[in-house]
Amino acid sequence: MALKLLFFAQSAQWAGRRELSIPWEGRASVADLLDRRPELKPLQRHRSALKAAVNQELADFDTEVNDGDEIAFLPPVSGG
Repeated sequence: MALKLLFFAQSAQWAGRRELSIPWEGRASVADLLDRRPELKPLQRHRSALKAAVNQELADFDTEVNDGDEIAFLPPVSGG
């Protein structure tokens, strides 16, 4: 199976892409993905500013992900 990773707005600039599919088996947390996958290293220095969503629901970085999940990385936003 694979995980589908989505990068929005500034996180896409940091990652150098808008979408990425990575092979994955078993379980891990969102934080584990950031730590283990070299493609995600550019996001690590911005981690405190990022939010994550797993299967379209906001999630903490300690949320476990499973085969077939969709993980989105969201940058800080401001509104008025």
